Amino acid sequence: MEILSCSSASCCNIINLRGASVHKSSGSSQPKLPGSRKRILCGRIDCNLGSSGYSNLDHFCTKNHDQHEGSRSLPAFERFSNVHPKALGDSYDGYVLDGKEGVGDTSERRDQITRILIPGLPDDTNDDSGARISSCFWEWKPKLTVHYEKAGSENVNSPPVLFLPGFGVGSFHYEKQLKDLGHDFRVWAVDFLGQGMSLPCEDPAPQSKEESDSERKDFSWGFGDETEPWANDLVYSIDLWRDQVRYFIEQVIGEPVYIVGNSLGGFVALYFAAYNPQLVKGVTLLNATPFWGFLPNPLRSPSLARIFPWAGTFPLPAFVRKLTEFVWQKISDPKSIGEVLKQVYADHSTKVDKVFFRILETTQHPAAAASLASIMFAPQGQLSFNEALSRCRMSNVPVCLMYGKEDPWVKPVWGLQVKQQLPEAPYYQISPAGHCPHDEVPEVVNYLLRGWIGNLESKGSVALPLLDDPENVQYGTTRDLEFVREGSRKSVKSQSEVTWMAFESYIIRNWLFFTIGKTRFCPEPEALEEHGSMAEAVLSALMEVIFEKTSSRILEYGMLRGTEKEMIQLQSILSTIQDVLKEAEDKQVTNKTVKNWLVKLKDAAYDADDLLDEYMMHTLEYEAGADDNKKLKDCMINLVCNFFSRSNPFISHYNMKCRLKQTGERLNAIAKERSQFHLKGSNVNQTYQSSRRMESDSYLLESDGMGREKDKEVIIKLLTDNGHGDVSVIPIVGIGGLGKTTLAKLAYNDEQVDKHFQQRIWVCVSEDFDVKRIMKAILESATGNTCHLQEMEVIQRCVRELVAGKRFLIVLDDVWSDDHEKWERLKNSVRHGSEGSKILVTTRSEKVALIVGTISPYYLRGLSEDDCWSLFKQRAFKFGLPKEASIVAIGRDMVKKCRGVPLAAKALGSLMCFKREAREWLSVKDSEIWNLLGEENEILPVLRLSYDDLPSHLKQCFAYCSIFPKDYSIEKENLVQLWMAEGFLPSSGRKLPEEVGNEYFNELLWRSFFENVTKDSDGNIVEFRMHHLFHDLARSVAGSDCSTAEVDQQASIPAATRHVSMVCKERAFVMPKSLRNAGKIRSFLLLVGWQKIPKVSHNFISSFKSLRALDISSVRVKKLSMSIGQLKHLRYLNLSDALIKKLPSSICGLLYLQTLILKHCDHLEMLPKDLRKLIYLRHLNIYACRSLVKLPKGIGNLSSLQTLPIFIVGRGTASSIAELQGLDLHGELIIKNLENVANERCARTANLKEKGNLRSLKLLWEHVDEANVRENVVRVIEGLQPSSNLKKLHIENYMGANFPCWLMNSSLSNLTELSLIRCQRCVQFPPLEKLTALEVLSIDTVDAARYISDDCTNDGVVDYVSLKHLTLKNMPSLLGWSKIEERYLFSNLKKLTIVGCTEMTDFPNLLSVESLELNDCNIQLLRMAKVTTSLSNLIISRFLELVALPVGLLRNNMHLLSLEIRDCPKLISLSGELDSLCSLQKLTISDCDKLESFLESGSLKSLLSLSIHGCQSLQSLPETGIRDLSSLQNLSLSNCENLTGLPETMQNLTHLQSLAISSCPKLDTLPEWLGSLVSLRELELWYCENLLHLPDSMVRLTSLQFFSIWGCPHLEIGFNEGGDDWHKIQHVPYIKINGPYIQAAGVYQHRGKY
Repeated sequence: MEILSCSSASCCNIINLRGASVHKSSGSSQPKLPGSRKRILCGRIDCNLGSSGYSNLDHFCTKNHDQHEGSRSLPAFERFSNVHPKALGDSYDGYVLDGKEGVGDTSERRDQITRILIPGLPDDTNDDSGARISSCFWEWKPKLTVHYEKAGSENVNSPPVLFLPGFGVGSFHYEKQLKDLGHDFRVWAVDFLGQGMSLPCEDPAPQSKEESDSERKDFSWGFGDETEPWANDLVYSIDLWRDQVRYFIEQVIGEPVYIVGNSLGGFVALYFAAYNPQLVKGVTLLNATPFWGFLPNPLRSPSLARIFPWAGTFPLPAFVRKLTEFVWQKISDPKSIGEVLKQVYADHSTKVDKVFFRILETTQHPAAAASLASIMFAPQGQLSFNEALSRCRMSNVPVCLMYGKEDPWVKPVWGLQVKQQLPEAPYYQISPAGHCPHDEVPEVVNYLLRGWIGNLESKGSVALPLLDDPENVQYGTTRDLEFVREGSRKSVKSQSEVTWMAFESYIIRNWLFFTIGKTRFCPEPEALEEHGSMAEAVLSALMEVIFEKTSSRILEYGMLRGTEKEMIQLQSILSTIQDVLKEAEDKQVTNKTVKNWLVKLKDAAYDADDLLDEYMMHTLEYEAGADDNKKLKDCMINLVCNFFSRSNPFISHYNMKCRLKQTGERLNAIAKERSQFHLKGSNVNQTYQSSRRMESDSYLLESDGMGREKDKEVIIKLLTDNGHGDVSVIPIVGIGGLGKTTLAKLAYNDEQVDKHFQQRIWVCVSEDFDVKRIMKAILESATGNTCHLQEMEVIQRCVRELVAGKRFLIVLDDVWSDDHEKWERLKNSVRHGSEGSKILVTTRSEKVALIVGTISPYYLRGLSEDDCWSLFKQRAFKFGLPKEASIVAIGRDMVKKCRGVPLAAKALGSLMCFKREAREWLSVKDSEIWNLLGEENEILPVLRLSYDDLPSHLKQCFAYCSIFPKDYSIEKENLVQLWMAEGFLPSSGRKLPEEVGNEYFNELLWRSFFENVTKDSDGNIVEFRMHHLFHDLARSVAGSDCSTAEVDQQASIPAATRHVSMVCKERAFVMPKSLRNAGKIRSFLLLVGWQKIPKVSHNFISSFKSLRALDISSVRVKKLSMSIGQLKHLRYLNLSDALIKKLPSSICGLLYLQTLILKHCDHLEMLPKDLRKLIYLRHLNIYACRSLVKLPKGIGNLSSLQTLPIFIVGRGTASSIAELQGLDLHGELIIKNLENVANERCARTANLKEKGNLRSLKLLWEHVDEANVRENVVRVIEGLQPSSNLKKLHIENYMGANFPCWLMNSSLSNLTELSLIRCQRCVQFPPLEKLTALEVLSIDTVDAARYISDDCTNDGVVDYVSLKHLTLKNMPSLLGWSKIEERYLFSNLKKLTIVGCTEMTDFPNLLSVESLELNDCNIQLLRMAKVTTSLSNLIISRFLELVALPVGLLRNNMHLLSLEIRDCPKLISLSGELDSLCSLQKLTISDCDKLESFLESGSLKSLLSLSIHGCQSLQSLPETGIRDLSSLQNLSLSNCENLTGLPETMQNLTHLQSLAISSCPKLDTLPEWLGSLVSLRELELWYCENLLHLPDSMVRLTSLQFFSIWGCPHLEIGFNEGGDDWHKIQHVPYIKINGPYIQAAGVYQHRGKY
C-alpha cells in the first residue's frame, strides 16, 4: 500500500494556521486547474500515532469525518493538535515527522563494520544547488498529457536514467535524485497517467445538467453516466502505464534507458522490461511492489473476469461512485495522509513537507477521485511479478535490488524472494530506511546507482559498490555508509547480501539428516568403448558448455543456492581438464590409451550436463507451477509447511547437492589419470604429430592431369586474358583431394602460360598465412636461392623490385586463412607488376575465395566415372590385369564410391594393387571406405585436414550431421534447431542462437563440407546434401556417438550411442532390442517411412530419459502417450504429418522445449491449454494444420517465440489478436479469422508495425457476410500496418471498399511480393509505381476494378522496373492496365498470367516477357500478344471461338521452348505455325476437339516432349512430322477416341525414353517395329480395351525398366502365369498390372527425402 494520489494541480490555495493565504506553485507552465474544495495543508504528525505495523493502513479509512467543506475550514484547527510549533512561525523551513534528530543517526556502530564515506547531496547553502530541473508536459494522447521532470540534458554522451514513482506520488518525489544525478547523467522522472500531474484536462464522464445542479455539484470529474469519445476504453491499469513508458522512451528520450522504480514504479519498470527488453539497459527496484491490480485479467482468468464485467473504465457504475465518495473522504484527509507518511519513513527526522504538500495538492484536482476508482478496479496485468522476472532473466536484462529494511509494506522478505530468483542481481538492504529509501537516504541510493550503472557501462571493469570482494557475494557483508547532510555526518547501514544460505544450510544439516539413510548416491560403472568416438568432435565444446553452466547465473536460482562449495570445486576440476584437453586430442591420434581416456571423460561430461539440466529444471518447474495469487505471508510458516510436504525443497535440494558432489568426484578421478599420459597443459610448448599434408610444388606427372582437359582450358583462358588495372586474383574452389593443386600445376606448366608471363612463382601457403613467410617464399621461388632476410621492410622492397614492370603469375596453393587484412597486405606488395599479372589461388573454402578473388570463383567438380576408372586402373592393375575377370566389374563398382574425387581413386587403387583374389575385392567393396583404410592411407589425412582446421564448436556440428543417412536431403532450418537442442549454439551477447546456427552453417558451407544447396524464391538456403566422402568423414569422427540404422530387430546400436537415426522401411515400427540398451540417447530421428504407427508407447518414451531431440515426423503417429512429459530434457519435438487429434496435456511440462513442429497435422483440432507454460519455446510450427480452428490463450506469454506461421483470432478474449503484441516473430505469419477483431484499437495491439523480423504477412478474413463485419474491416485493417521491412504481403477476402492508407501511401518500401485476393469491393489499387522493390504482383477476383493504375496520379511515362511476375485472374470488369496504356512500361517483366479477364482487350507493350499465359480472355488480347518477340513459354487456354492462331504469334517467337494449347474446341489446324519453332522442346495440345492436323513439316528437331490429349478428330499422327522428331524423349497420347494406329515413322525415334498411351479405344494393335525404340525405358498402356496383344519385338526392348498396364483386359490374360505374352516382358525389372507390382527387381523405394 502506498500514498494514494492521482494528480497535482499546478497551483493551489493554502490556508495556514495563522489565517494567511499562502500561494504555492510548482513553477510549471500548465494552465491552472480548477479545484473543487479547499483544504488545510499544514500540520505535524505525532510520532506516537499508532505503530508502524499494518493496523495503521486501515486507521484513516475507518475514522469518521465530516464531509462538508465547512468542517475543514480554519475553525477546525483543534483537529490538528499535534502540529509542530515551528509551523506557526514565519521562519518555518519545513517540518519533520518527529523532531528527535538522533533517531536516524546510526553512527554508533560496531568497530568491525566497515565504514565508507560517500558524497552528500548538493548543498544549497554553499551555492551548490545541483543540476537544474525542468518541468515539462508531453501530450501522448488526446486529452491525456503526461507531466515529467528532467535534468542533465547537457550530458549528451552520458547514459539516460528514467525514474518511475510509487503509487500516490509523482515525479517530484525524485527531485533530490535529479538534482544530484543530473551532474553525471541525463535523468527523467515521469508521472503515471492517473497520478501526480498526469491527469486529463477535461472530464472523461461529465455529469448531466440535473446532476450538476444537485447537491453533488462540488464532487469531482468522471462521475457522469456518459463517457466522452476520447475516454472510451480508458482505464488506469498496469498495461496503460507500460505503454506510456514505452512511448515516452521512444518519443521523448529516444534511446534505451536505465529505469529506476519505487514501489508501484518498480513493478511497472519490471513489467515494461519484460515486454520491451530492447529499450531497457537495466532496472533498479526500490522496494518494488510484488503485485498490482485487484481484479482478474480477462486473458489469464477469463472465468473470474466474467464475474467482474466492469474493470476500471468510464463511466463508473453507481455503486463504485458511492464507494469512491466514501473512501475518498477518508483517504484525502490530511491526518490520514500524515499517518501514512509516518509509516513510509523509518527515519522520522526526514523532512517531508514537500511530499506532504504535493500529495494534498494532488487531491485538489477534480479528476483525482475517479482516477483512484479506475486504478483500484483496473484488471491485473497479463504477467505476474514472477513471470516478468523470468522474462527479464531470459532477455538478460540487468536488475539491481535496493530495499529499505524497515519498510512495513514491502517487507525485506519480498526482496529476498526476488534475489532468490535473480541471484546474479546485486542486492542492497538499507537501514534505517522505509518504503521510500530514495527520499530518506537519497545519498545512499545515488551512490549505489552510480556504481551499478558504471559497472554495466564499463562491462564489469568498474566494480560493483560494496561487492568488490568476491567473498562478499558468498557470505554477505554489512557496511556503514557515512555522508554529510546539513553540516553533520549521518550514517546508515547497507547489507550487500543476505544470510539466508546459512539458515538454509543449518536446516539441512540439523533437520534432514534422517532422510539420507535410505538414499544411495553411487555412480554407475561406465564401460569404455574400444573403438573410435565423437570425443574429439564434441568434448571440447561440451566441456565449455558445462563450465558455463556451473558459473551461469541461472544455477544460483532456487534450490541450487548453498551449493557454492561443490560448484567451485567442479569449476576447478573442469578448468584443469580444459587445460589438457587440446593436448589430449592431439595425442589420441596415435595413442589409443589417451583415446579411451577421452571416451571415459566424455561419458562423464554428458552425465554432468544432464545433472546440471535437472538443477535448472527444478527452478523452472517451481516458477511455472507457482500460483500467482498465493503470496508469502510468513517465511517460517512456509518453511515448516514445506518441510512436511512431499515436495520438500530442502530434501530435494540436499539430494541434488549430493549428486553434484559425486559428479565432481567422478570427474576429479578421471582428471587425475591425466598424469599417466604426461599431459601438462595447453601452455606447454610441445610438438605433436600432425596430419598436415606435404608442401606442394609445381612439378607434375603426366598422368595426374587425366580428365582435367576442359578445366585446364578454362583456367588458361582466365590466366591469359589481359585484365585491366589491378592484379587479377583467380580462385579455384573444391573439396580436399578433388585435384585443385593438380589443375593449378596443369595451367602453371602449360607452354602457352609459360610464354605469356615473364615471371612465374609457386608458393605453398597451407594453414599458416604468414605474410613474411609467403613473401620470402616468393623470393626463393623466383631466384632459386634461400632468403635470409629478416626485416619486413627489406623483404617487401625486394618483392616489389622482383615484380616491378613484369607480367607475373603467382600461384598460392592451399590457402586457408580468411583474414582480409593479411591478404590485402600481401596483395599490396605485388601491385607493381605490369598489366595482365595474375594470382591463382587454390582453396577449400568458398569464404576464402570470395574474400581474395577479383572474379567469381572457379568451382572444381568431380571427375567422370570413366576418368576415375582410368586413374584407379593405373594403380590397381600396374602389374597387369587380374586373372579373374569378375575383379574388373567389382573394381568399377568400387570406383563409384569415389564420387569423382581423384585422390580417392588413386588411394583406393594403391590399396587394391596387391589384392589378387575376387573375395578380397568383394570384402573391400562391401566395406565402408573409412573402415577399410588404415593410418597410412592418403584420403583420411587429406580430408581430416579440413576437419582439423575447424574450431571445436564447428567440429561437433559437422560430426552431428553423420546422424543423417547418405544422400539424405537435410533441411537447414531443422538442422539448426537440432544443433540448438543439443546445446551446440551458445548464446553470444545479443545474438540469437538461430543467428549463431546460421553462421555455423555458412562457415561449414564455405569450407565445402556441405554442397548441393536448394534455395527458395528469396535466395535463402532451404536444403542441402553432403558429399559421400564428407559423410564418411563425419561418421569416422563421430564414431559410436552417432548411429544410423534401418528399423528391424537386427539393427546394431552401441550402448554408448548418443544420437540415433533410423530409416523406417518396414510396414510397422518395431524398436530394435539394441536401441533399448542405448539408454543415454540424446537425439532420436525416425526418418523416411510414411507408415502409420498407432501410438508412440510409454515403453518407447521411458527408454530415453536424456532425450533432447525427438523426430517422428515420418511415421504418421496417431496417438502420443502422456508419458511424453517424462522427457524433461526435451528441446526439439517434430510431429509433422502426424494423424493425432490433440496433444497430451503433459507436453506442457516440457519446460525446456524450444522447438515444436506440427506441420501438416491435418487432424489436429486443438493445442494444450497450458501451452503458455513453455516459456523457452522459440518455434511453434503449425503450418497447414487445417483442422485447427483456435489457439489456446496465453500464446503472448511465450516471449521467446520466433516461429508462429499461423495465428487464429478467436472470438472475445479467446486468442485475442493482442496476444501478438509482445512477440518478436520471424519469417512468415498468417493471421486468420480477422473478422473476430473488434476494432482498430484491438488491431493495433497486435503491434505488427514493430515486428521488423517478419518477412511475409497474410491477412485473411473467413466469414464476412455480416454487415457489421463489413463496416468494421476498413478500421481493422488500418490497425494492422506491418513493418516497413516486410517483403511479402497477402490480403485475402477483404471486404472494404478501399485498401488501407499504409498500403496506399506506399510505406512498405521493401515489399517484393503483393497478393490481393478476393477483395471484391475495392475499386482503386495502391500506387504500384511507388512500390519500387515490387517483383511479384498477383490480383485475383477484385470484381469492381476496371483499371489497375490511376492515370490521375501519374504524369509522364511510368516504368515498373522491378516487376518480374504479374498475375491477373477472374476480373470480369477489368478493361486494361490503365486508360492510357502507352504511358506504362514493363521493361523487366518476365512472366505474365491473365486468366478470366474477358473484357480486357489491351495491355502495355511486353518487350521482355518470357512466359505468357492467356486463359479465358478476349481474343483481341491474343492478337495483341503477337508483337512480343521474347517468349520462351506460351500457354493458350479457353479461347472458345479460336479457329486458328493469329498469324505471326509463333513465328515472331522463334526461340519458344514450351508451347501449350488447351480447351480451344474450334481450333482446326496448326499448319505452318510451328515451322519456325526450331528451339521448341515441349509441345502440349489438349481438348482441341476439331484439331485434325499439326506437325506437317519436320522443323521441330529440338522437341523433347510431345503430349496430345482429348483431340477427338485426330485419327493418326502425321508421318512426315513425326519422322523428323529426332530428339523426342517423351510421347503421351490420351483420350484420342479416333486414333487407330501409330505412324510407321515413329520407329526412327531412337531417343524416345517414355511412351504412354491411354483411353484410345480404337487402337487394337501395336506395330512390330516397336522393338526398334532401343532407348525406351518406360511404357504405359491404360484403358485401351481393344488392344489384343503386344508385338513379339518387345523382347528387343532391353532398356525397358518399367512397364504398366491398366484396364486392358486382353493383355491381362496374356500376362497371367504361363500366359502366351509373359515371355515378351519378363526381362523388365518393374511391372505393374492394374495397380500393384507383379515384378519388382531390387528394393522398392518408399516415399521419403532421398
